[in-house]
Amino acid sequence: MGNKTIFANNAQIAGHVQVGDWAILGATTLVHQFVHIGAHAFTGMGSFLPQDLPPYVTAAGNTARPYGINSEGLKRRGFSAAAIALPSSAAIAQTKITVGKIVGGIGLHIPSYIAMDKGFFKEEGLDARWIELQGRPMITGITVVKSC
Repeated sequence: MGNKTIFANNAQIAGHVQVGDWAILGATTLVHQFVHIGAHAFTGMGSFLPQDLPPYVTAAGNTARPYGINSEGLKRRGFSAAAIALPSSAAIAQTKITVGKIVGGIGLHIPSYIAMDKGFFKEEGLDARWIELQGRPMITGITVVKSC
């Protein structure tokens, strides 16, 4: 456990978790065993963290995903604006995802088509690639698979 960490109400960590200095876990955050949480990292309320969280990163969600640099926390700790603005490998790298598009059957997911058309995936730093899936009566949505 690092120094000056904050665990909000009902934040829980499993065994062998390492937490860096100044890390903040939001309310009801759940951390899986053997996860490393970097210094100055921040999780939003209700996050599930099944894998490592790099230093200086803000993450939220179930399953938690990165949302950027913890700039507010760094400002409060005296980091200069220039230091906070430096691009990091996390900010530069785009996450590549594959989105399954249902063809045939009864599957159709209009929001995914709208999101692609409006540029949502690119705005979120996602390099989206569409593939077609053969529809069956049980498939009624999109499938998102992270790839490297």
